[in-house]
Amino acid sequence: MSGEYGFYESIDYTLSRLRSGQRNTVIKTYMAHHQGLILLSINNFLNNNILIERFNRNPEIEAIDVLLQERMPVDVIITKENKEKVEKLKYTDYEGYTEKTINKINKYKFSV
Repeated sequence: MSGEYGFYESIDYTLSRLRSGQRNTVIKTYMAHHQGLILLSINNFLNNNILIERFNRNPEIEAIDVLLQERMPVDVIITKENKEKVEKLKYTDYEGYTEKTINKINKYKFSV
């Protein structure tokens, strides 16, 4: 699964995309973005979390900073109160309604 520039991205097992007799095929693309993330992590470590500081200085991040601080609640209160019961639809009597049928053809014809 490795080539001249590192590991390939994945192996495809989808039968419809394989040649006759094949069980899998290597997807020959490289994960260069992973190598970039590794370099950023090393830079961040060596420079005392500089990327975290830069990230937090971004005005768009500052605007939603409160949302980034949300945490899952530790103590969840579950109540067993009486919930509203769903009732079955009642039969509606449609005999009181009237139906109007128009059989007259419009004598005015419109042309475009």
